Amino acid sequence: MGLYYTHLLIPGKPKLSPPIDSVCRFLQGVIDTGFVGGEPNIVLVRIEEQLEPVQAYIDYFVKKFPKEPRPVQRVQRRVKKLYPVKDAVELQRKAAKFPEFDAAVCGEGTPKLLAVKVRGEEDGKWKPWNKAHYIGIGCCIRDTIISTSDYHEETGSKRRVIPFGEECSVRNRLGIFTNPSTSAPIEVPNAGCARFWIEIRYGKFLFPEIRNGNLAIVHPGLLKLATDAFAVDFAQGCQWG
Repeated sequence: MGLYYTHLLIPGKPKLSPPIDSVCRFLQGVIDTGFVGGEPNIVLVRIEEQLEPVQAYIDYFVKKFPKEPRPVQRVQRRVKKLYPVKDAVELQRKAAKFPEFDAAVCGEGTPKLLAVKVRGEEDGKWKPWNKAHYIGIGCCIRDTIISTSDYHEETGSKRRVIPFGEECSVRNRLGIFTNPSTSAPIEVPNAGCARFWIEIRYGKFLFPEIRNGNLAIVHPGLLKLATDAFAVDFAQGCQWG
């Protein structure tokens, strides 16, 4: 079991890229219904590619030392940039300019409603966690289809699964996840790839109890907010580490 757990809602239409007003409507619904505790704030993160310098290494094995300094090498990397947003209106205005972004409602406190029933360690025992904690519920938008599977090597299987966040084919529909408590693999139909998905992120050492490999554990009210806002059904998965 790792440090952080994220529950995933993955749309049945992998090519879906919802309009920003649907994203804003969903996030406002999350705030209004009390799925985030404390004083919820909206966070916008732009995903973009940029050239970054990398260090050039000398080959010590063949003793080839350049007589002149080598030019700085640059590689294309995907980076995240945080943009301050005060409300859903400003989010809609700013995010409309970005082809790829994450937009979330975050807060630390005791939610009125539990998006997912999680457990934490107290007095050496794992117990249902009803105390204040961090949670972020948000939407992730990408311009290409990426893998939403999260398969861990500790399952003991040698099967090949495209890692979470890497580009993949739309045919990669079977989602393959890992139970954080038992490391057993969990297969979920229509949950293996998407351009858009919803994340429910928790703070350190908070994990749900997943029984019989069933990942359909999101509060029905939050699931309804998602299906109403985006007019699509969602499968459920998880990511942790």
